[in-house]
Amino acid sequence: MWAREGQLRSYYYPQDRQQRCGESTMAESFQFTPGKWYSISLYVNVGESNNNQQGKIEVYINGKKLIENSPVILRDSQSSNSEINQLLFNTFFGGSDKNWAPSKTVFSRFDNFSIYQGKYIPPAK
Repeated sequence: MWAREGQLRSYYYPQDRQQRCGESTMAESFQFTPGKWYSISLYVNVGESNNNQQGKIEVYINGKKLIENSPVILRDSQSSNSEINQLLFNTFFGGSDKNWAPSKTVFSRFDNFSIYQGKYIPPAK
């Protein structure tokens, strides 16, 4: 999740959440610099067999792990319906009112998407 002043957050919906919205974790001591390219890697493990509570989410920037959410409950049952089988990519300014919107027109550029089965984090360039 893109946050104010170029900060980075994870944002996810655990199965055991108590509120309507998802949960997030801020990457400490990190800000994106405008005009600079970054390698962003997201690793998601929905949980090992018969242990749905051992899910994990990790966010890496240029090969360095900045966020880890673990353990998290990412599925409610052990079945093929709860496995990762597709990617949906979108970007937007979240929130429930106009305070979340930027004060000026902003742009993001995305390139070179790759999807791997298992954990693969490209090294920093």
